[in-house]
Amino acid sequence: MRTPALYALIFFVGGILLATNTALPAMVYLGVAVLASALAIICFILEKATTSRTAICLAVLSTGAFLTELQSAEFPSNHISLFASANQVMTVTGIIVSEPDIRPTKTYLAVQVDSLQYRDRAIAACGNLRLQIQAPTSAFGYRDRIKFTGYVNLPFSARNPGAFDYRRYLQIRQISATVTLPGADRITQLESGAAEPFVRTIITPVRDYISSVFEHSLPSEQAAVMRGFLIGDVRNISREVYRRFKDTGTLHVLAASGANVGYVVASLLLGIRLFRLPRQYRIYLLIAGVVIFSFLAYNQPSVVRAAVMAIVTRLAPPSR
Repeated sequence: MRTPALYALIFFVGGILLATNTALPAMVYLGVAVLASALAIICFILEKATTSRTAICLAVLSTGAFLTELQSAEFPSNHISLFASANQVMTVTGIIVSEPDIRPTKTYLAVQVDSLQYRDRAIAACGNLRLQIQAPTSAFGYRDRIKFTGYVNLPFSARNPGAFDYRRYLQIRQISATVTLPGADRITQLESGAAEPFVRTIITPVRDYISSVFEHSLPSEQAAVMRGFLIGDVRNISREVYRRFKDTGTLHVLAASGANVGYVVASLLLGIRLFRLPRQYRIYLLIAGVVIFSFLAYNQPSVVRAAVMAIVTRLAPPSR
């Protein structure tokens, strides 16, 4: 297979067309994608190249159908966005589904809602909201289960043509509502997310180490820009510098993308070849490195796409 990216694109688009013209539930496509991916890995280990390629194609097809069905599906009747339009005080219970975004003056938490107290009724709910705390705090972590009370609002949309559309910005990140609280003391931690060791023990320490190297080697503004170049972390870049990148049409360099994944793959290949490991083990190490970098870059869509393509390319059997 000399052009794996082209084949992946064809089958992914085929999945989009399949979902558009059928009425199967999204979970059916997801189940097929998971089973096909597992089959592809098993066949690759057993060196059954033809079956492995067929399973990969089926997995890509099903993934395209699943994502299309997921994006086009209507919100259920208990989705948080339907309650946010009421602009009422509610008690929300949910799980933090990404690492806290801690800034100099505030903290943002992405919360997956599982229940809320609304008009003296306890209601099972779903969907994600963005919790803004008006102070920096490290009291909460990834996968913590929390409870808080506040006004649940819809994000504001653009007031003028061409202006920043906060609602669309959050919708792309699958966040449908916002809550603002003055401090962390208004939040109760119900369960700790310590059972999620991967992010806490690997990703967070590595990301903190990268940030510390930049902070000790460069002035604060340059360190913030370098974090943007490497892992797409633009939180600490000043508004003036951010505006200059935007005005010059170079804002894309602050977003981790396929180029970053390419640098990672090239660096890993160079390092792995020095040890002269068998091809199979080289591929495992390469996949692990790409996955870790994707998490370091906050699993931004551009990075995930490039990471998936890098993995698919490396899994392809060598040309004969």
